[in-house]
Amino acid sequence: MPDTDPKFEDLPPDQQIALLKRRLERAEKSRQEAETLLEKRARELHRINRDLHQHEQELQQRLNRINLQLLAAQRIAKIATVYRARGSKFHFSSEINRIWGYPIDSEPDPYRIMACVHPLDRKRVQRQEFDFYTTLAPNESHGFEHRIVRHSDRKVRWVRWTLRRDTDELGRFICVRGTVQDITDQRFSERQARAMRLLAERRVRELSQLTKELEQSNARAEQASRSKSQFLAMMSHDIRTPMNGVLGMLANLAETELNPSQRRQLEIARRSGGQLNVLLNDIIEIVRAEAGKIELQPEPVSLRQTVQGIVDFWRESDKSQSATLQCNIAEDLPETILIDPTRLRQLIDNLVSNALKYAPGGLIRVSALKKGSRLRIEVQDSGPGIAETELSRLFVDFSRLSTMTIDPGQSAGLGLAICRRLVEAMDGRIGLDSRLGKGCTFWFELPLIGVVSFQSGNSADVATPAELPDDRSVKVLIAEDVLTNQQVLAGMLDTLGVNYEIVSDGADALEAVKNSAFDLVLMDVSMPVLDGIEATKAIRALPSPACEVPIIGVTAHVLHGTEEELLSAGMNDYVAKPVDMHGLAAAISRATYGDIHTAHARVDEPLPLMDAAATADLFSALSQDRRNAILAQSIEDMDRLCADLDNASQSGDTQAMARAAHSLKGIAGNIGAIQLSALVAEGVKLDAEKIKKTAADTAEDIRGRFGLEGETPEAQ
Repeated sequence: MPDTDPKFEDLPPDQQIALLKRRLERAEKSRQEAETLLEKRARELHRINRDLHQHEQELQQRLNRINLQLLAAQRIAKIATVYRARGSKFHFSSEINRIWGYPIDSEPDPYRIMACVHPLDRKRVQRQEFDFYTTLAPNESHGFEHRIVRHSDRKVRWVRWTLRRDTDELGRFICVRGTVQDITDQRFSERQARAMRLLAERRVRELSQLTKELEQSNARAEQASRSKSQFLAMMSHDIRTPMNGVLGMLANLAETELNPSQRRQLEIARRSGGQLNVLLNDIIEIVRAEAGKIELQPEPVSLRQTVQGIVDFWRESDKSQSATLQCNIAEDLPETILIDPTRLRQLIDNLVSNALKYAPGGLIRVSALKKGSRLRIEVQDSGPGIAETELSRLFVDFSRLSTMTIDPGQSAGLGLAICRRLVEAMDGRIGLDSRLGKGCTFWFELPLIGVVSFQSGNSADVATPAELPDDRSVKVLIAEDVLTNQQVLAGMLDTLGVNYEIVSDGADALEAVKNSAFDLVLMDVSMPVLDGIEATKAIRALPSPACEVPIIGVTAHVLHGTEEELLSAGMNDYVAKPVDMHGLAAAISRATYGDIHTAHARVDEPLPLMDAAATADLFSALSQDRRNAILAQSIEDMDRLCADLDNASQSGDTQAMARAAHSLKGIAGNIGAIQLSALVAEGVKLDAEKIKKTAADTAEDIRGRFGLEGETPEAQ
């Protein structure tokens, strides 16, 4: 189609001028925009150049810091770096000049470095250099040590080179790189350590020699002590025979008619003979104590009658009536205790005798007190007391105090030493409280074991001990982790005449069966390390005959399915806690004599705090001392397990709660604490606070019932 726009030439002049102005304006605007854009780009380029320059400076500063740090580290460690690429010369860091003693700003030169090698090491270094380039494996680090003679001070230093020769896959050389370090101080330290080690070894040898000499000296001293004891024992006994004759004849002579002078002489001779006889008895007692032969024969003793009787004896013996003797026995002490009456009287006699001798006149008070779980006997006098400087001499053999008012010849100084040995043999302690001019209180403390004569309301309720057939001996392994339960089972087996060993967890039971032959295993079901079920499975997996040992489970969880679970694990039978003597004997008889099938019953009914009949059945099988020890241990175990249960309850550890409850049930059942046993039975929701209170009530009942307040378990 034809162009309808008019041509520029055809336009009127004024339109041409207007058109040209518009074009000029557009061109000017485009120029201004281009200049603006160019200026903006220039500013951006300037900013970028400035940022690049700043970044370059920062990188350079960082590189300088790294280099300075590297150089500082090299100076501290006395290490220089070494590098040589293929076709170039060696490059060393400046630290090598410091090591070799050249000016720090000088150019390191391999020839100058080699010139400082110690003359005695130069050939070896050259050989090592040749081996490094020819025979030593490439791409691995190799170490070399030698001496140098520093250029600056001509001091001998040790250096270690660690060099690596890198090659490509064709074995062509790429570079050598590594380090060189001044190790002079290190070698000096090593030499010092080696010298000290040699010195220590020599000292050990000398000490060993001294130890042998000391052992020989101790052996000679022990032999001398034994010889002395044997001599004293022999002489004391040899002297006692004629002494008894002398005293007997003097007693006979006293029955004859004598004039007053003869009577006085006879009384002096009798008193002297009596003192000599006491001295002989004391010497024999000392010899027995040193030989560890003090024999104790504990038996039930009426504490009140014994102490009162001793005081009455000394009151009658003090013919001059110069002293007033009093007796004070605390009401909270048990009426009957388990103790050696002869030794108890010997201790009190010695202390009262001393009070009468060293504090004549005045008041002497003998007191029996309860101090925690121990019996405390005090003998207090109103005498002159003992100076603090003299106290260390008491309770020492043949020691007499210079402050005593009596004739030193009347005492050999053995009485208190014998008392100390007797008290130590009875697992007690002895001491003295005194101040000069304030009198003395001698005291000793012994374990207090109360004796309770437990009788049920009906004598028929007390079970007679069970028995086993006596045609063969039985050896039993007890696997039980709670100490109280161990003692209960052990006591029953003692009564049944069964030999036994005790382990505390299933893993130890497994090892015991592996290593020894047992006729039977009493396996507690819930134990640490390896429980009874897993231990039974492991035993059944052993080779014959160990795998065939009869296993009786002992458990507090006698619910539906228990028997099936235990028998499936490989147990032959089980007994329920509290373990009954007759039930245990029957289970052992079944397991060892062939009749394994049995039935078990569980009684779930409300019961009082303690089951007197069950406790009577337990105690009928145990001695009195073991019975009281079990009760004391039961209280301790209940306190510990209640604390464990409380902690587990607060932390939400249900497994720990179940373990603590299981152990509590076993203990409670064994001592007849049926209310506590019901609270921790399996399937019952555990109430930690209620269980804790019931356990405390049970412990209080036991202490009140059996006179065990404050009792702690003693070694059996």
